[in-house]
Amino acid sequence: MKRKTTDTVAVTGATGFVGRHAVAELLRRGHHVRALVRDRGRASLPAGVELVEGAIGNRDAIAALAAGATALIHAAGIVSASRDADYFRVNADPLPAIAAAATAAGV
Repeated sequence: MKRKTTDTVAVTGATGFVGRHAVAELLRRGHHVRALVRDRGRASLPAGVELVEGAIGNRDAIAALAAGATALIHAAGIVSASRDADYFRVNADPLPAIAAAATAAGV
């Protein structure tokens, strides 16, 4: 049963394997979903998902993603990279900014 809710759930990594499934379940449960995407024109997400364009390391984009949200799911990540620096750039480096944006937004 689909319920109506005004909750906005922000999602990083919404176009990835885990994120796509999280977005689908959130929509099924009646949540409003706001997703961080690198390129709005190339993002393949269901209708109704609000898109915030920006890189995972962009503090302004993360702040816009978190603003007004009641929850934030951080599903962005890579499982392998040719260089350690690339792995950390995606998986670890953004975490402080994501936590700070969520805290500032009251998520």
